[in-house]
Amino acid sequence: MESILLCNNCGQSFDTQAPSLRLDADAYLRSGREINASETDLCSSTILDLQKKISEYDAEVSRLNTTLEKLQAGRQSLARCSKKFESLLSPIRRLPRDVLGEIFEFICTSVSHDAFLSRDDLPLVSTTPFYLSSVCAYWRDLCISSPILWTSVLANIDHRGASQRFFRLTELFKQRSRARLLNLQMSVEFGEFKEGVSYEDVQRRLRRAVTSLFYSPDTLSLQRLKRIGIDSRTVHLWDAFRKDIQPEFPELEYLEFSDDIEYSGMHAIKLFEYAPKLHTLALNAFHSTWFRLRKEQITTIYFANVPSFTYPGRTHNYTNATTATFRRCGYLSFEDAELPFRTLVLHGCLPAFHWLGSMPHLVSLELIDIDCTNSSESDDIRNTICDLAKYLSKSPLLTELVLNTLIIGHPEMLSLLHAVPQLRRLSIVERIDTRLRVISPRFIEELGDLEMLRELEHLQLVWSDEVDEGAILDVLEKRPLKSAVIGIRGGGELRPDILSRVDALRKSGTGVTLW
Repeated sequence: MESILLCNNCGQSFDTQAPSLRLDADAYLRSGREINASETDLCSSTILDLQKKISEYDAEVSRLNTTLEKLQAGRQSLARCSKKFESLLSPIRRLPRDVLGEIFEFICTSVSHDAFLSRDDLPLVSTTPFYLSSVCAYWRDLCISSPILWTSVLANIDHRGASQRFFRLTELFKQRSRARLLNLQMSVEFGEFKEGVSYEDVQRRLRRAVTSLFYSPDTLSLQRLKRIGIDSRTVHLWDAFRKDIQPEFPELEYLEFSDDIEYSGMHAIKLFEYAPKLHTLALNAFHSTWFRLRKEQITTIYFANVPSFTYPGRTHNYTNATTATFRRCGYLSFEDAELPFRTLVLHGCLPAFHWLGSMPHLVSLELIDIDCTNSSESDDIRNTICDLAKYLSKSPLLTELVLNTLIIGHPEMLSLLHAVPQLRRLSIVERIDTRLRVISPRFIEELGDLEMLRELEHLQLVWSDEVDEGAILDVLEKRPLKSAVIGIRGGGELRPDILSRVDALRKSGTGVTLW
C-alpha cells in the first residue's frame, strides 16, 4: 500500500506500509495444522508489530476526526449565519408588519371558518397560531400582539371528559384574544369504551365537561362566542346539556352541528333559542335533530350528507335564507314553493325540482362535482339538467353560473345555457378524469355565436385535455368581455402565439388571467 497524502500544502503523509508477515496465517488456518514453538514466537512478534501499526492508524484517525469535527462545526456555524443573511433578503421580510399580520389572520381564521372540518384537520383550529409564533422572535411578537389570531378554541372531549390541558389552553386564548369574540369548535368522540368504564360513567363525565364549558364563567364566557361548531357524531350530546338553565348567546352569528345520531328527545333543542345575531346555520349528517331558533334571522344555510331531505320542510324552512349550500344530500327535493335564495351552491347532488317551484330572486348558481348523467328514471322525480333548465327559466335575475367539475353532455349543457340568456358571468372548470368533454370543439363553436349569452361580461374556461387554444382565443376576441380566465386544469403553458394574443387582449382593455 502507498502512503496517504494528508496535506497538499506541506506534503505531510501517512505511511500505510504494513509490517512484514512472516507466516501465512490463511494457510495454517485452512489446514488446521498446529504451529510449533518457534512459529509461536514469530506469531506473537507479528501480532505486536500489527498492534503497533493499528495504534498509529487510530491516532491518525482520531486526529483527523477532531479536525473534521472542528471543520463541520465551523461549516454549520457559517451555514447558520448565511441563512440569517439570506433571510434578510427573503421576500417575506419586505412585507410591512401590518401586511404580514393580515396574512397570519387569514391563515388562522380561514382554518376555523371552514365548514365541517375533518377529524384530522380539527386540531389546526387552535394549533395554527402556535406554529406561526414558534418560527422566530419577530413572528412570536407579532402573533402575541394580534388578538385576532387567538380567537378560535378547540375543545376535544372523549370518555375522560375535557382535559386539564384544554382548560389551560382556553385560559391562554382568553388572555391573548383580549376582548375579541371567540370561535368555539367542540369535538366529542368516545370510540369504544375501555373495560371497567360504563356508559353511565361516560355520560356523567360528558355532562361535567359540558357544564364546565358552557355554564362556568371560569372557562368560556358565552357572551363572547361568535361562532360555535359542534361535532358529536358518536354520542348523544344534547342529553348532556342542562334543562334548568337557558344560556344566552348575545353575539352568536354562526352555528355548525355535525351529528349522525338522532336526538333522543321528542322536542326541538332550545339551547340556542336566545341568539339574536344568529344568521348562519350549518347542519351535517343530521336525522331528526332540529333546533328551536328564530328562523326569520337565518340568512345562510348549509346542509350536508343527509340521506333524504325535502326543502322546505316542517323542521327546516328559513324564509329569509338568501344563501344556501346543499352538499352530497342523497335524495334532495325542492318543493312547490317560491324559494328565497339569491346564491345557491349544489355540491355533489342535483335536487328533484317541483314544476310549481321557483327561485325568482336567484342571482348566482354554482354546481360542483355532479354527475348529470346519473338522474332518476322515475317520472315523479325531476332531477335532470333539463329539469333544472326549466326551473331556472323562472329566475330572471340569474346572472352568474359556475360549473365546476361536472359530468355533463353537450345537449344538456346547451339547454342549461339557453335557459339563462341574461348571464353576465360564466365559469366552467372541467374534471381531470372526465369521460365527457365539457369544453369540446362543438361547445367552443357554439360559444362563439354572439347570439348566445349576449350580455356575457366574464368568461372562465379551464380545460383538462387538449383543446384548440386558438379557437378559445377567437371566442375571447370576438366577444365584448370585461374579463376572462383561461388555462389548463393540471397546470401547463399555453402556446407562445396564444400568449401574444392574450397580451393584445389585455392592451385592448380585457382583463385576462391565466389559470
